[in-house]
Amino acid sequence: MVSLESVPQLLASGLMVGLIYGLVALCFHVIFNTTGIMNFATGEFVVLGGLLFYTFNTQMGLGLGLAFVLMLIITTIAGAAFERIVIFPLQGMPHLVPVIATLGAIFAFRVAFGLIWGKSALFVGSFSGDQPIPLLGAMVLPQAFWILGVTVLVLGAVYVLFRFTMFGRGLQAVALNEEAAKIIGVNMSNVTLYVFILATVLSATAGGLIAPVTTAKYDLGVGFTLKGMAASILGGVSNPVASVAGGILIGLLEALVAGMVSSAYRDAVIFSVIIVMLALRPTGLFGRREIVRV
Repeated sequence: MVSLESVPQLLASGLMVGLIYGLVALCFHVIFNTTGIMNFATGEFVVLGGLLFYTFNTQMGLGLGLAFVLMLIITTIAGAAFERIVIFPLQGMPHLVPVIATLGAIFAFRVAFGLIWGKSALFVGSFSGDQPIPLLGAMVLPQAFWILGVTVLVLGAVYVLFRFTMFGRGLQAVALNEEAAKIIGVNMSNVTLYVFILATVLSATAGGLIAPVTTAKYDLGVGFTLKGMAASILGGVSNPVASVAGGILIGLLEALVAGMVSSAYRDAVIFSVIIVMLALRPTGLFGRREIVRV
């Protein structure tokens, strides 16, 4: 039986992982709310970000900043290529078709990652060392502060992008009424490319941040995808802040169940909660119900 004294430590660990789930959920929010496509390959770009960061930072010995920038550039190119090769040819078809295509892409990514980086877990050094910092009864890794800070910055940047820029407002117009957006001249093929690039940058950022905590490994993508999707559903897929909040809740619940009950029941409890949420409140905890005028 776990004592109450360990709860702060569980909460600290859950918050750190939950913020990453929130970033992944933000990727689902950006793509789904603009294109209506649920990209199941999102977790693979998280993995790619971690693996590339390992290559540049740990293997090649490049500095933290340069390694992170190179990782973002290459992952962004991969995301753009993925959209042009896999998604673009399927435009105009029912949304289920590209969704199935993203499912198939998971296996292609996994094979490629295994061939290039191998199947062993790869250790990635922390950004600021591994000496835990005591905080409110818990020992917090310095990496957790990086994860918190970058997540807040990213969420703020996404909010400003969608709220105060012409590009973001164009994406919102597409989300509200795709046909009307086409009539006023919005190029949907470009919109899809841009949102996939944006989501890829978010995924790679999450991968680089979490790799020092979880290690980098070729087959972690499906786990990130499922938890990110669950976070988006729990918080509310229509709201970026709600998606991140859903990730935090998933991370906290995961840590508490694993620490106080058993890690064997962790995923079962989380996805049971999601099933109940879909049944009782499909819009999520923080989502708003749509009002349909007739």
